[in-house]
Amino acid sequence: MLCFPTSSTGLYPSKLRQAMVPIITKDECTQIYSQPNEITSNMLCASASQSDSCQGDSGGPLVVQSDDGSWTQVGIVSWGYGCVDPEYPAGVYANVPGLSRWINKYMGQK
Repeated sequence: MLCFPTSSTGLYPSKLRQAMVPIITKDECTQIYSQPNEITSNMLCASASQSDSCQGDSGGPLVVQSDDGSWTQVGIVSWGYGCVDPEYPAGVYANVPGLSRWINKYMGQK
């Protein structure tokens, strides 16, 4: 679930909200963010025409539901250009499975 304003300049809501954002391929994301090497293997993207993560959501989870009904965190809200911007419709997330070795190495360290 994400708590996000409804636009880049919107006010934050008083209640936690969620957004349904399908994960897109790296190729699709690279077409949106066309700078060379801007999207790395440590990132994944999700895009929906009416939903997006926004300012204040960084660090929040991106989860997927398995066929058995369980939920798995696959991403962490990282960055994007604007919120639900038609020119940049994808949010960029840290790729949790791809970073799991690094995450496990540093978990619990102070």
